[in-house]
Amino acid sequence: MKRIETSTLNGLLLDWATAKALGHEVFIHDRVVMIGNPKDGGYFHPTTDWRIIGSIIDNNKVDLSYNGIACNTWNARLVDKKSGRWVCVDNHENALIAACHCFVKSIFGSYIDIPMNILDSA
Repeated sequence: MKRIETSTLNGLLLDWATAKALGHEVFIHDRVVMIGNPKDGGYFHPTTDWRIIGSIIDNNKVDLSYNGIACNTWNARLVDKKSGRWVCVDNHENALIAACHCFVKSIFGSYIDIPMNILDSA
């Protein structure tokens, strides 16, 4: 296991962490995150698919807002279920990634332990 700051996750690692935050059984196949079981699992890539991250945003009441042309960044925030405080991700140029970071941080906090076999797949 390696402890990684949730705000630095991207790509496969952020997809994996988002799936884990949702409580899915997760595995990697051909450098792609899959959920379910290896026989009939489905691709899971919320960092690039609005259909996936959209349901996470809706179900968890993630507040996503654009910071304007000057900043060209997105904010994502939601109320952390454990502390009752806002969890914010500021200044990310991609709305999907900002929403994933925020959701993962609300579940795991500022750091997440990632198994070495997942890190090796990334």
